[in-house]
Amino acid sequence: MGYLSIWFAMSMFPASLIVFFYSGPFAWNGFFGIYLPLALFALWYNTVSFYLLKTIKAEKKIQAQPVS
Repeated sequence: MGYLSIWFAMSMFPASLIVFFYSGPFAWNGFFGIYLPLALFALWYNTVSFYLLKTIKAEKKIQAQPVS
């Protein structure tokens, strides 16, 4: 998850160029300005949510075991 999060953060840098472009792929409605960052965010968000819920379930299972 750490590598995915770092990769996601690095891939958001092209989206910061929307301030400088009014048309083309780096504009606010361009591929690198909105569509690619949105798709990558959805992938990252769903993956992080899946592993977070998986870890919470594992911790609850460990806490439910009696201490010997």
